[in-house]
Amino acid sequence: MDSNNTNKNNPENKIHQNYQKSYRVLLNRSRYHEYFSYFLLVVFFHLQYAIPILLVLFGSITTIPTITKKQNDTVAESVELITNHTDDMGKEIEDILEILGPLIPYIFGLLLIILREINITVHPAESYDVSAKYNNQFSSFKFRLITEWTSLTIENTTNTEKYTKFLTQKNQELSILIDKYVEARSLRTVLSNSDSNTQNIADDNKL
Repeated sequence: MDSNNTNKNNPENKIHQNYQKSYRVLLNRSRYHEYFSYFLLVVFFHLQYAIPILLVLFGSITTIPTITKKQNDTVAESVELITNHTDDMGKEIEDILEILGPLIPYIFGLLLIILREINITVHPAESYDVSAKYNNQFSSFKFRLITEWTSLTIENTTNTEKYTKFLTQKNQELSILIDKYVEARSLRTVLSNSDSNTQNIADDNKL
């Protein structure tokens, strides 16, 4: 009992516990950015394929002529027969289709504009490449941090300078990596990269 209290109150143990806390903070920071970059990776992966498909789909829908009263009557009658509703319900469906019919092309036209702006602003393909690159780097950093810390603790060293130097160095590496990721993820960088790629393609076509 006394020996346990003595170990807890040992200054060396307290120092080591503080280093352990600093290590966990560093590890949690790297994990957060790893998971966040992976989340963006998944989002941009789906957007880079979904947006072009939706643009074609919505573009096709906006070219459909406005639904006429006769078409509304046909749809309303079909819905009534399928659902076996009363005449009043069929009338309500007919009225709704008559109101919403002319608006459908405009609604999909608005969605088409929104998707185009998202595609132009976000550049899902380029953003996916950035997220994939830095997700791999954050994952590699976390692996090195864990393995090097494990090696350091196995040595059971009481040299506080080693712990201080190790944690300080890893904190600087992580901070630099985060700054690079933020810069690469920024809208300005994505747009400039996209413009440079467009210019390169134009130059290649001239050749």
